[in-house]
Amino acid sequence: MWEEVTRHDVVMATVQDFTERSGAVRVAVLLDRGPDREPPLLECERGQPITVTQGEEQVVVPGAALAGVEPLHVHAPKAVPATAVEVRPETGEVHAPIGLIDALVAAVNDLATALGGRTVAMGDWATRSGEVLSIAARVGEPAVLAFGEHEFEVGPPKPGKSDPE
Repeated sequence: MWEEVTRHDVVMATVQDFTERSGAVRVAVLLDRGPDREPPLLECERGQPITVTQGEEQVVVPGAALAGVEPLHVHAPKAVPATAVEVRPETGEVHAPIGLIDALVAAVNDLATALGGRTVAMGDWATRSGEVLSIAARVGEPAVLAFGEHEFEVGPPKPGKSDPE
């Protein structure tokens, strides 16, 4: 599996860079590799190595293995402290500075778009209330914002080509 993983060094560097710059506590990517190919799951927590899982196999990729690998250019919002966002699972409410949720959604959309195809990108952000705020996106579909038992579609689908060539 290691040979397969090393083919995605730019993707791994991009996920790691996005995680660090966005302030997300965790970023996960289900990487589209085309029809009839099982997508690997890449997971990264701030300050930690990337874990790549495909089927039953799992590889931990230390940050040093990606030294010198240039990530794709992906817009990431300025890191936001957990105290800036509050979610209330009991009522389904989200309280945040104006434009913050839109900026997070746009950033996750940008990550999914940069990685291409039908890739799914997801980011988790800490909140003041202790509940994680998750945002998932795939090109051509509305983003999904989730916390507690609540899931909301956010905005129109991101324009772009969702089928690999």
